Amino acid sequence: MDDGRYGRFKRLWETYQIDPAFRKDAEEQIPGMFPAGEERLMREAILEMGKGRFSELGGNIYFCEFRERNRRVSGYVEQRVSPSSFREPQMYAYLQRIRNRCRLESSAIRQHPNIFYYPLAFELSQGCRVGCSFCGLMAERWVKDAPYEQAFWKDILAAAGEYLGGIAGDAPCYFATEPLDHPDYERFLMDMDEVLGEVPQTTTAVADREEERIHSLIRFLGEERLAGQARLRLSVRSIGQFRRISQEFSPEELANVELLPNNKESLIAASDSGRNRPLEGRKKIRYSICCVSGVKVNLATRRMIFLEPVLPDEEHPCGYRIRESVSFADQREFAEKLAGLYRRHACERLPDEEKLILHPYIQIEPSEDFLYLKGDGVGYRIPRNMYNECMISALKKGGMFEEIIRGTGLTDSWKTALWEFLNQMFQKGYVINI
Repeated sequence: MDDGRYGRFKRLWETYQIDPAFRKDAEEQIPGMFPAGEERLMREAILEMGKGRFSELGGNIYFCEFRERNRRVSGYVEQRVSPSSFREPQMYAYLQRIRNRCRLESSAIRQHPNIFYYPLAFELSQGCRVGCSFCGLMAERWVKDAPYEQAFWKDILAAAGEYLGGIAGDAPCYFATEPLDHPDYERFLMDMDEVLGEVPQTTTAVADREEERIHSLIRFLGEERLAGQARLRLSVRSIGQFRRISQEFSPEELANVELLPNNKESLIAASDSGRNRPLEGRKKIRYSICCVSGVKVNLATRRMIFLEPVLPDEEHPCGYRIRESVSFADQREFAEKLAGLYRRHACERLPDEEKLILHPYIQIEPSEDFLYLKGDGVGYRIPRNMYNECMISALKKGGMFEEIIRGTGLTDSWKTALWEFLNQMFQKGYVINI
């Protein structure tokens, strides 16, 4: 199916998700809503997809095209986050451990196999000019942009690539910022392409304000990076903005550009994090939108923080925990502190010298033979005996590994076996370090 035909279907699917008036008319089968000759197939695909009944659409050509285009992107993403993209296997193992924990905490994340976590992100500004009401990261007001210093930026990229490997090329150039706030955003991307051979994904909430830049980005990225890699996404803040985007960009031009329905009337549930937490009138799901587990670098403030995604709560309303924050002055110091942050916090195996605790969201359900450790719709069972019950009791209180083994009553000869057992629980997310 060509982009023109698919783009028309995609535009109607987006309208269905975003606009409740269109949704109502489509469900009531108001005449003239779909192109002549395509009414039945398009309407069937949109209504069934809207209800999540994908299994009933196997023969629908529009759904099949939608599925195949998504599979193409999924295949690329899986290849990019595979061990071959990492300089050191330990970093890959660390990110897999974080992914295991997040999938344990949230069935919503587990149901989306394309959710991965990246070890690095850049911010080119301090704060954000947009101020989306639904911002899950509660971005602060814009203060300043980092100066575009090409030689310095290329040195930073080279250092990141040297330490991390190819995955550094996927580091987004935004986090709690709007990328197009920065007037030189595209130059930063072009330098990434030159130094690392990759252009990371861009997600912008101002497509209706920066129309010419979006047209230029589409041309710069090209078909392969749009269709095969999903390197551009447009966030939709309101129905009015969606209509302006629809007027400015043809369905064919956006056939391979994802639109994210973030308006309150949309079908898409929001993360119960950041500014969304106190808002009423919209379906919310408790999960973190933080896609980084590693180092976030703000070039405007020259600060680096090591963060990890967590379930949003009162202590972590934006869905991430900060492990450490440091500053840097130049490329040499950046490289040194980048390595130090990963060395101290990106542990892929059970740490000996940090406090361990049973994940606070895990429920323990005993049976006659087993202790069931239950997360959000998933679980893990261990044999029920005096030693394991003592181990769980000690983990609930929290302590260093030496304290945990003393709490079990086991002798030192069991140290290695218990460490390996706890390491399995750690890598699955049932035990965490604090």
